Amino acid sequence: MAKKEAKTDERRIFQAPAILDGISPLKDKGMSIRFHTNELSTEQQVIMLTYYQKFGYVTFAEDANQGAEMIVETGTDIENRKIKTPSQRLRGKIWRVWKETTDQSMDADEYYKREMEKLINYEDRKINSVDI
Repeated sequence: MAKKEAKTDERRIFQAPAILDGISPLKDKGMSIRFHTNELSTEQQVIMLTYYQKFGYVTFAEDANQGAEMIVETGTDIENRKIKTPSQRLRGKIWRVWKETTDQSMDADEYYKREMEKLINYEDRKINSVDI
């Protein structure tokens, strides 16, 4: 089957490693902040430039995973669109594998249950190997 092009505007959250390089207090008690990023891909640069002179929200964390967790906790992105939970994303990925790689002789829900059982068994094996 032909692969569909991924939507580039699906989730407009920009995250990149950066150093908080400058902070200046403003008269209105706000703050001016300056970040320096590592080298960015062309795609990251394009996304960042679309935000130039736009209002948004800044989240800073010393760990990339911690930053991602904070985004998931809010449930929405900066444009107030709902963000899927990790379990919703996993279900969507499993459905897509079912749709694109099987003959669909098995019902999508049955396929999902079977794949989830495989993942649960995999995690159980990891737990059992630690318990020994």
